[in-house]
Amino acid sequence: NNLYTNQTAMKTFLKLLAGLIVIMGINSSALAQNNTGTIDPDQCRIQLSYLKFGVEGGDMEASLNAWREVIRLCPQGSPNIYIWGNTILEYKIENAKSADEKSKYVDTLMMNYDLRLQHYPQRFKADDVAKRKAIALMNYAPERYEQIIAQIEDYLRLAGNNADPSMVPQMFQQTKLMFEKKLKTTDDVMDAYDKAMAILDEKLKSKPDDAALLKAKGEVEGLFITIPELSSCDNLIAIYDPRFRANPTDKELLEKIVYTLESRKCQESQLFSDAAEALYQVDPSEKAAMALVTLFLLKNDYDKAIE
Repeated sequence: NNLYTNQTAMKTFLKLLAGLIVIMGINSSALAQNNTGTIDPDQCRIQLSYLKFGVEGGDMEASLNAWREVIRLCPQGSPNIYIWGNTILEYKIENAKSADEKSKYVDTLMMNYDLRLQHYPQRFKADDVAKRKAIALMNYAPERYEQIIAQIEDYLRLAGNNADPSMVPQMFQQTKLMFEKKLKTTDDVMDAYDKAMAILDEKLKSKPDDAALLKAKGEVEGLFITIPELSSCDNLIAIYDPRFRANPTDKELLEKIVYTLESRKCQESQLFSDAAEALYQVDPSEKAAMALVTLFLLKNDYDKAIE
């Protein structure tokens, strides 16, 4: 018993010693400033040490309590508060025992992102925080469609010309999902589609050959044409005709137009005729030739079909 007591006392002493080392290492001058919102500098140092040790040791329950105390005592005590906070809250979300518990921790995670920006605006960029919030919502609360859309819109606004184009298809995807669950109308989807394409078209004016922008535009179009209620021949022609007229020799675009119209049985349109012939001129391949065979058969032009 004495041996056990001595060993326990030694372990406790070593933990306290390690904690003191960490506490001494925390920036005392920052905590001493009146404008940091620190209520109790000494308690703040102690709770920060608990927070650091808890996260590094994988004790998320103890870490969560320490994180809450640090937020209360000294929200500007260290930028690591919010980095560690993310680690704790993501763990709690992933291990939540109910949907309600998970939802509450998602809300707290959003709050943690807001606090990091509020207290360290020079350290954390507003557009980066907005993007991280959008991604976190898509990962942990994918059913929050409207909130995700609003968060992506906020990110695109803040990032401006530096925005990640891949976020635009993600934004349109939310409306598509809502439509599939009968939470949005066809008009809502068309409005969302037009909005997404307008954002990308505007950016393409200054960067017409940007691969990421072109890919994002293709992804939005791809999402749209998988909606049977909207991908009628008239809608597809309205989408693709202006693009064809603007780039009548773009092989990738021509292939997309020809094969999309074929798959939707829209070969009798003038657009299919023009695009199929243009594709064969650009790339006289087997597939392009078969598209022309279909075209000429529909026109009863058997001589050209045989050729």
